[in-house]
Amino acid sequence: MKNAYLITLTVLFSNLLCAQEYLTSDTSCISHYTALSNEAFNRGDEAYLAYMYDSVKVCLVGRTIQNTILKTVNENLLHTDSIRENILLIFSASWCAPCIANIPAINRLAGDQHHNLKIVVIYWDTYEKVKEISAEYAAGVVLVPSIEANGAETSITYGNISHQLGYPTSYVIDTKKEIIDLVLGGTVSGDLGNGITITEEEATQKNYAHLLLLLSLLVKVDRYLPVSLIR
Repeated sequence: MKNAYLITLTVLFSNLLCAQEYLTSDTSCISHYTALSNEAFNRGDEAYLAYMYDSVKVCLVGRTIQNTILKTVNENLLHTDSIRENILLIFSASWCAPCIANIPAINRLAGDQHHNLKIVVIYWDTYEKVKEISAEYAAGVVLVPSIEANGAETSITYGNISHQLGYPTSYVIDTKKEIIDLVLGGTVSGDLGNGITITEEEATQKNYAHLLLLLSLLVKVDRYLPVSLIR
């Protein structure tokens, strides 16, 4: 179990070590933790890596996102400042297995309460690929292709937003455009070894519960979400 946990953290921090987030105008706190994370990664210190991940979250949580004009896959322009609902902002990629496995959970969430939450998925991929995959999403989910082909698979740059924390990464943002929390990763179906198999239904349920837990923080900070969403 310890080895599996360390492998998970290794995958996570292979993305976090070079993390820079421009969702907000202040990025100085991110670089403060990079060297310390590198040292912990190199010596295999899983406890400190977990601590550093929490530190990265502290850098971002509570900050306000800058207004960005997003061009959706339907070629509509969406100003983030004009969104009145709470926002679930997800960074994704078509070649990312956890991202694809996350789609049924996102659709289920969109069907739970369309009027209190705007779900926006920014894809690493450009228009043609996102248009192709858009048929898999519920109608209420806003899909945003990258403006141009991204060179690095670990990052997305879009206007004021530059994301380098891996995929999928989900941010919950309140109506004041303040980042409440973020979470990385997702569950995929298949044979995990040692006699453990996760079905597609089980993966969807785990991913759905993952997103609900993230959104439940809106309730804890007195932002409204319907009771049905957090059952």
